[in-house]
Amino acid sequence: MYIEWKFNDDVVGVPLEEFERDYESFFGFMMLKLEDYQLGYINKRFQMDEGNENISYYIISLIKCGITLLLGQDYKVQLNTSNLLEIRVKYYRNVSISVVHTEKDEIICSHDISFRELTDEINNNFKKYIESIRVMNSVLLESRTVSLAKKYYDIFSRMLVIDEG
Repeated sequence: MYIEWKFNDDVVGVPLEEFERDYESFFGFMMLKLEDYQLGYINKRFQMDEGNENISYYIISLIKCGITLLLGQDYKVQLNTSNLLEIRVKYYRNVSISVVHTEKDEIICSHDISFRELTDEINNNFKKYIESIRVMNSVLLESRTVSLAKKYYDIFSRMLVIDEG
């Protein structure tokens, strides 16, 4: 697994209208692991309530990455917590993932994976995202943020079937 994340929002029992008005998205801890390189942090031993990563942003970005690569284009995603880092993804035989310092245009870390591994990462993270929200508060599965993630995942799934067909 290359991406780990954990919600820290307490949205149990929050009505949809309040969520849309006050929360808008799901936040928590996120970590990207590429071989020995690790970006972000998840504390597995202690429950902490200060994770400020927008998990929905990264789940949607991961799905959009798969869509973009299937269209034959490279993909970039700006990291929310660092305006100096972005992830660049290219696909030629293998998927090349690079963490880049944008100010210097310098690659900090690069790692290759198969397209199948990327597809598995997208599928597993989307399913975990939906299931985690369902367990916390199934009403929020109808939120704009989750609806957007579902829309992109549906597009990705249909494109994947066409590509593999």
